[in-house]
Amino acid sequence: MHTGVNVSMSNITIKQLEVLTAIVEWGNFTEAAKHLFLSQSTVSSHLNSLESALRVTLFHRESKKHVTPTEDGRRLYYYAKDVLRKCSSIEELFPGGEGRELLIGASSAPAKGLLPKYLTRFAELYPDNRCDIRCGDSGHVQQMVAEGDVQIGLVGCNDGWQALFYEPIAEDHLILITAALPRFQEMKQSNLLGRQLLACEPLICREGGSGTQKTVNEYLSEYGALQEPPRPRYYVSDPTLLQEMVAAGLGVAIVSALSVQDQIKSGRLLCFELEPYPTIRTIYLITRKHTPLGQAAEDFLNMLRQDNK
Repeated sequence: MHTGVNVSMSNITIKQLEVLTAIVEWGNFTEAAKHLFLSQSTVSSHLNSLESALRVTLFHRESKKHVTPTEDGRRLYYYAKDVLRKCSSIEELFPGGEGRELLIGASSAPAKGLLPKYLTRFAELYPDNRCDIRCGDSGHVQQMVAEGDVQIGLVGCNDGWQALFYEPIAEDHLILITAALPRFQEMKQSNLLGRQLLACEPLICREGGSGTQKTVNEYLSEYGALQEPPRPRYYVSDPTLLQEMVAAGLGVAIVSALSVQDQIKSGRLLCFELEPYPTIRTIYLITRKHTPLGQAAEDFLNMLRQDNK
Protein backbone atom coordinates (compact mmCIF):
# COMPACT_ATOMS: atom_id res chain seq x y z
CA MET A 1 0.00 0.00 0.00
CA HIS A 2 1.37 3.39 -0.96
CA THR A 3 1.49 5.75 2.02
CA GLY A 4 2.29 8.89 0.10
CA VAL A 5 5.67 9.26 1.87
CA ASN A 6 8.65 9.36 -0.47
CA VAL A 7 11.40 7.17 1.03
CA SER A 8 13.59 7.12 -2.07
CA MET A 9 17.24 8.02 -1.51
CA SER A 10 17.93 8.47 -5.21
CA ASN A 11 18.50 12.21 -4.74
CA ILE A 12 21.38 11.59 -2.30
CA THR A 13 24.69 10.42 -3.75
CA ILE A 14 27.91 9.05 -2.31
CA LYS A 15 29.78 12.01 -3.77
CA GLN A 16 27.55 14.42 -1.85
CA LEU A 17 28.32 12.59 1.38
CA GLU A 18 32.06 12.67 0.57
CA VAL A 19 31.79 16.43 0.02
CA LEU A 20 29.94 16.91 3.31
CA THR A 21 32.52 14.99 5.34
CA ALA A 22 35.42 16.77 3.65
CA ILE A 23 33.98 20.22 4.42
CA VAL A 24 33.42 19.26 8.08
CA GLU A 25 36.93 17.85 8.43
CA TRP A 26 38.81 20.58 6.56
CA GLY A 27 36.73 23.55 7.73
CA ASN A 28 36.15 25.24 4.37
CA PHE A 29 35.18 24.62 0.76
CA THR A 30 38.62 25.40 -0.68
CA GLU A 31 40.48 22.74 1.31
CA ALA A 32 37.69 20.22 0.81
CA ALA A 33 37.85 20.75 -2.96
CA LYS A 34 41.63 20.39 -2.97
CA HIS A 35 41.59 17.07 -1.09
CA LEU A 36 38.74 15.70 -3.20
CA PHE A 37 40.42 16.82 -6.45
CA LEU A 38 37.32 18.81 -7.40
CA SER A 39 36.72 22.43 -8.26
CA GLN A 40 35.29 24.64 -5.55
CA SER A 41 32.19 25.26 -7.66
CA THR A 42 31.63 21.49 -7.95
CA VAL A 43 31.91 21.10 -4.18
CA SER A 44 29.38 23.91 -3.69
CA SER A 45 27.04 22.32 -6.23
CA HIS A 46 27.14 18.92 -4.51
CA LEU A 47 26.46 20.50 -1.12
CA ASN A 48 23.59 22.65 -2.44
CA SER A 49 22.00 19.57 -4.04
CA LEU A 50 22.29 17.66 -0.75
CA GLU A 51 20.73 20.52 1.22
CA SER A 52 17.91 20.76 -1.34
CA ALA A 53 17.25 17.01 -1.20
CA LEU A 54 17.07 17.05 2.60
CA ARG A 55 15.53 20.55 2.86
CA VAL A 56 17.94 21.58 5.62
CA THR A 57 20.90 23.93 6.01
CA LEU A 58 24.02 21.91 6.77
CA PHE A 59 26.61 24.66 7.33
CA HIS A 60 26.89 28.14 8.76
CA ARG A 61 28.66 30.11 6.00
CA GLU A 62 30.66 32.41 8.27
CA SER A 63 33.24 33.34 5.63
CA LYS A 64 34.87 31.89 2.53
CA LYS A 65 37.72 30.57 4.66
CA HIS A 66 35.69 29.08 7.49
CA VAL A 67 32.37 27.26 7.76
CA THR A 68 30.96 25.23 10.63
CA PRO A 69 28.29 22.53 10.53
CA THR A 70 24.82 23.23 11.84
CA GLU A 71 23.24 20.75 14.25
CA ASP A 72 21.74 18.96 11.23
CA GLY A 73 25.12 19.01 9.55
CA ARG A 74 26.82 17.40 12.55
CA ARG A 75 24.14 14.68 12.74
CA LEU A 76 24.41 13.91 9.05
CA TYR A 77 28.24 13.89 9.24
CA TYR A 78 28.26 10.85 11.54
CA TYR A 79 25.75 9.00 9.36
CA ALA A 80 27.76 9.91 6.25
CA LYS A 81 30.99 8.60 7.77
CA ASP A 82 29.29 5.29 8.53
CA VAL A 83 27.88 5.03 4.98
CA LEU A 84 31.28 5.80 3.43
CA ARG A 85 33.00 3.22 5.64
CA LYS A 86 30.49 0.58 4.55
CA CYS A 87 31.00 1.50 0.89
CA SER A 88 34.75 1.13 1.34
CA SER A 89 34.21 -2.29 2.95
CA ILE A 90 32.09 -3.41 -0.01
CA GLU A 91 34.90 -2.50 -2.42
CA GLU A 92 37.42 -4.36 -0.29
CA LEU A 93 35.34 -7.56 -0.49
CA PHE A 94 36.38 -7.91 -4.14
CA PRO A 95 40.20 -7.96 -4.23
CA GLY A 96 40.34 -8.41 -7.99
CA GLY A 97 38.65 -5.09 -8.58
CA GLU A 98 39.59 -1.51 -7.82
CA GLY A 99 39.03 -1.85 -4.08
CA ARG A 100 42.59 -2.82 -3.21
CA GLU A 101 43.33 0.32 -1.21
CA LEU A 102 45.28 0.38 2.02
CA LEU A 103 44.25 3.12 4.46
CA ILE A 104 46.98 3.54 7.04
CA GLY A 105 47.68 6.07 9.78
CA ALA A 106 51.02 6.62 11.48
CA SER A 107 52.40 8.81 14.24
CA SER A 108 55.61 10.75 13.63
CA ALA A 109 58.23 8.21 14.76
CA PRO A 110 56.97 5.14 12.86
CA ALA A 111 55.99 7.35 9.90
CA LYS A 112 59.59 8.50 9.49
CA GLY A 113 61.52 5.52 10.76
CA LEU A 114 59.48 2.47 9.74
CA LEU A 115 56.72 3.19 7.24
CA PRO A 116 58.92 3.94 4.19
CA LYS A 117 60.61 0.52 4.35
CA TYR A 118 57.29 -1.21 5.05
CA LEU A 119 55.67 0.45 2.04
CA THR A 120 58.65 -0.32 -0.20
CA ARG A 121 58.36 -3.99 0.68
CA PHE A 122 54.58 -3.89 0.23
CA ALA A 123 54.91 -2.29 -3.22
CA GLU A 124 57.33 -5.04 -4.28
CA LEU A 125 54.90 -7.77 -3.21
CA TYR A 126 51.65 -6.09 -4.28
CA PRO A 127 52.38 -3.50 -7.00
CA ASP A 128 48.71 -2.98 -7.94
CA ASN A 129 47.60 -1.70 -4.53
CA ARG A 130 46.87 1.92 -3.72
CA CYS A 131 47.86 3.45 -0.37
CA ASP A 132 46.27 6.39 1.46
CA ILE A 133 48.62 7.46 4.27
CA ARG A 134 47.52 9.85 7.02
CA CYS A 135 49.81 11.15 9.75
CA GLY A 136 49.14 12.61 13.17
CA ASP A 137 50.13 12.15 16.78
CA SER A 138 49.46 8.80 18.45
CA GLY A 139 46.19 9.96 19.97
CA HIS A 140 44.87 11.11 16.60
CA VAL A 141 45.93 7.90 14.85
CA GLN A 142 44.18 5.77 17.49
CA GLN A 143 41.05 7.87 16.97
CA MET A 144 41.24 7.44 13.17
CA VAL A 145 41.45 3.65 13.53
CA ALA A 146 38.65 3.53 16.13
CA GLU A 147 36.35 5.59 13.89
CA GLY A 148 37.18 3.59 10.77
CA ASP A 149 38.91 6.43 8.91
CA VAL A 150 41.95 4.17 8.43
CA GLN A 151 42.24 0.39 8.57
CA ILE A 152 45.64 0.13 10.25
CA GLY A 153 47.64 2.39 12.54
CA LEU A 154 51.26 2.56 13.68
CA VAL A 155 51.75 4.35 17.00
CA GLY A 156 54.26 4.71 19.79
CA CYS A 157 51.94 4.11 22.75
CA ASN A 158 49.13 1.87 23.95
CA ASP A 159 46.34 4.00 25.42
CA GLY A 160 44.08 1.00 25.90
CA TRP A 161 41.20 2.02 23.64
CA GLN A 162 38.58 -0.72 24.07
CA ALA A 163 37.70 -0.68 20.36
CA LEU A 164 41.29 -1.35 19.30
CA PHE A 165 43.62 -4.32 19.15
CA TYR A 166 47.27 -3.47 19.91
CA GLU A 167 50.05 -5.67 18.54
CA PRO A 168 53.75 -4.95 19.32
CA ILE A 169 55.56 -4.68 15.99
CA ALA A 170 58.92 -2.96 16.64
CA GLU A 171 61.08 -1.33 19.30
CA ASP A 172 62.30 2.22 19.52
CA HIS A 173 64.28 4.03 22.21
CA LEU A 174 64.51 7.54 23.58
CA ILE A 175 67.57 9.72 23.08
CA LEU A 176 68.45 13.30 23.91
CA ILE A 177 69.26 15.52 20.91
CA THR A 178 71.26 18.74 20.79
CA ALA A 179 72.52 21.15 18.18
CA ALA A 180 75.81 20.17 16.51
CA LEU A 181 77.68 22.93 18.36
CA PRO A 182 81.34 22.58 19.47
CA ARG A 183 80.46 22.52 23.18
CA PHE A 184 78.04 19.63 22.65
CA GLN A 185 80.56 17.83 20.45
CA GLU A 186 83.05 18.03 23.32
CA MET A 187 80.43 16.66 25.71
CA LYS A 188 79.73 13.78 23.36
CA GLN A 189 83.43 12.97 23.09
CA SER A 190 83.51 12.87 26.91
CA ASN A 191 80.72 10.24 26.83
CA LEU A 192 78.31 12.33 28.86
CA LEU A 193 74.82 10.91 29.27
CA GLY A 194 71.72 12.80 28.20
CA ARG A 195 70.41 12.89 31.76
CA GLN A 196 73.45 14.98 32.73
CA LEU A 197 72.50 17.66 30.20
CA LEU A 198 68.94 17.93 31.47
CA ALA A 199 70.07 19.76 34.58
CA CYS A 200 71.76 22.60 32.68
CA GLU A 201 70.05 23.02 29.28
CA PRO A 202 66.62 24.42 28.27
CA LEU A 203 64.22 21.58 27.48
CA ILE A 204 61.89 21.50 24.46
CA CYS A 205 58.89 19.13 24.64
CA ARG A 206 56.08 17.90 22.41
CA GLU A 207 52.45 18.63 23.27
CA GLY A 208 49.30 16.66 23.79
CA GLY A 209 48.71 13.27 22.24
CA SER A 210 52.27 12.44 21.20
CA GLY A 211 53.13 8.85 22.10
CA THR A 212 56.78 9.80 22.37
CA GLN A 213 55.99 12.59 24.83
CA LYS A 214 54.00 10.21 27.04
CA THR A 215 57.08 7.99 27.30
CA VAL A 216 59.23 11.08 27.88
CA ASN A 217 56.92 12.17 30.71
CA GLU A 218 57.27 8.74 32.32
CA TYR A 219 61.06 9.01 32.08
CA LEU A 220 61.09 12.55 33.51
CA SER A 221 58.89 11.38 36.39
CA GLU A 222 61.45 8.71 37.26
CA TYR A 223 64.27 11.24 36.79
CA GLY A 224 62.51 13.69 39.11
CA ALA A 225 62.32 11.09 41.86
CA LEU A 226 66.13 11.22 42.07
CA GLN A 227 66.81 14.93 41.57
CA GLU A 228 65.14 18.20 40.62
CA PRO A 229 63.17 17.54 37.40
CA PRO A 230 63.85 19.84 34.44
CA ARG A 231 61.24 22.44 33.57
CA PRO A 232 60.40 22.62 29.85
CA ARG A 233 60.95 26.05 28.32
CA TYR A 234 59.09 25.35 25.06
CA TYR A 235 56.14 23.14 24.10
CA VAL A 236 55.82 22.36 20.39
CA SER A 237 53.06 20.49 18.56
CA ASP A 238 55.01 19.85 15.36
CA PRO A 239 57.95 17.37 15.60
CA THR A 240 59.76 18.91 12.62
CA LEU A 241 59.66 22.36 14.25
CA LEU A 242 60.99 20.82 17.47
CA GLN A 243 63.99 19.42 15.59
CA GLU A 244 64.60 22.78 13.89
CA MET A 245 64.53 24.57 17.24
CA VAL A 246 67.06 22.13 18.68
CA ALA A 247 69.28 22.49 15.58
CA ALA A 248 69.15 26.29 16.07
CA GLY A 249 70.49 25.92 19.62
CA LEU A 250 67.32 26.91 21.49
CA GLY A 251 67.46 23.87 23.74
CA VAL A 252 67.64 20.10 23.95
CA ALA A 253 64.86 17.55 23.51
CA ILE A 254 64.14 13.92 24.33
CA VAL A 255 62.85 12.23 21.20
CA SER A 256 62.37 8.92 19.46
CA ALA A 257 65.57 7.63 17.86
CA LEU A 258 63.52 6.52 14.83
CA SER A 259 62.25 10.04 14.22
CA VAL A 260 65.67 11.73 13.94
CA GLN A 261 67.91 9.07 12.40
CA ASP A 262 68.38 11.05 9.17
CA GLN A 263 69.24 14.26 11.06
CA ILE A 264 71.78 12.36 13.16
CA LYS A 265 73.39 10.71 10.11
CA SER A 266 73.69 14.06 8.35
CA GLY A 267 75.47 15.58 11.38
CA ARG A 268 72.85 18.29 11.81
CA LEU A 269 71.94 17.02 15.27
CA LEU A 270 73.92 15.20 17.97
CA CYS A 271 72.42 12.44 20.07
CA PHE A 272 73.15 11.30 23.62
CA GLU A 273 71.90 8.13 25.31
CA LEU A 274 69.83 9.11 28.33
CA GLU A 275 71.12 6.29 30.53
CA PRO A 276 73.88 3.66 30.39
CA TYR A 277 71.15 1.30 29.16
CA PRO A 278 68.73 2.09 26.29
CA THR A 279 65.39 3.65 27.26
CA ILE A 280 63.15 1.34 25.23
CA ARG A 281 59.58 1.86 24.07
CA THR A 282 57.30 -0.26 21.90
CA ILE A 283 55.81 0.59 18.51
CA TYR A 284 52.33 -0.86 18.10
CA LEU A 285 50.34 -1.99 15.09
CA ILE A 286 46.68 -1.23 15.78
CA THR A 287 43.46 -2.38 14.15
CA ARG A 288 39.79 -2.03 15.03
CA LYS A 289 38.26 -5.04 16.77
CA HIS A 290 35.54 -7.06 15.04
CA THR A 291 35.95 -5.15 11.77
CA PRO A 292 36.77 -6.73 8.39
CA LEU A 293 39.93 -5.14 7.02
CA GLY A 294 39.78 -5.88 3.31
CA GLN A 295 42.33 -7.73 1.24
CA ALA A 296 44.96 -4.98 0.94
CA ALA A 297 45.07 -4.42 4.70
CA GLU A 298 45.18 -8.16 5.37
CA ASP A 299 48.10 -8.51 2.94
CA PHE A 300 49.93 -5.65 4.68
CA LEU A 301 49.42 -7.21 8.11
CA ASN A 302 50.55 -10.64 6.92
CA MET A 303 53.68 -9.10 5.38
CA LEU A 304 54.60 -7.31 8.63
CA ARG A 305 54.01 -10.39 10.74
CA GLN A 306 56.06 -12.56 8.40
CA ASP A 307 58.93 -10.07 8.26
CA ASN A 308 58.95 -9.68 12.06
CA LYS A 309 59.05 -13.41 12.90
